[in-house]
Amino acid sequence: CEALGLSVYPTWNLSAYTVRGSEAVAGHTTPGALDVIANIAVTGNEPVGLPIVRVTLRDRWNEAIGARAFSARDYLDLASTLRDPLPPGTLIPVRVRIADPGTAASGYEVDVCIMDRRAGLICPAGREPFRP
Repeated sequence: CEALGLSVYPTWNLSAYTVRGSEAVAGHTTPGALDVIANIAVTGNEPVGLPIVRVTLRDRWNEAIGARAFSARDYLDLASTLRDPLPPGTLIPVRVRIADPGTAASGYEVDVCIMDRRAGLICPAGREPFRP
């Protein structure tokens, strides 16, 4: 399918991923940037692929003020050796850099998502789907 220019989306089990801690640090690597660092554990019983990671910034009323989805190519270190499929017990290091929203954002959320060929992006938070 990929040779014909069509995307193939395996049906990975979304509940097999768990976010194991995250932090957001302003100006850590670049002035004016917000670095979001997280670890995602593969906790299921079967191998899964590298997920899509969605970062949502929230205001002081917990309303979303922006969201962006990142593919593995965007969040993995260039030297990473992680490849699909990942066995249970694998820890996926995530590091993304976004523009620092300053005081407009007072919180953030890291979601693990998968792409479904029919439904689009599916995230466990169950909020409005983000369309990349």
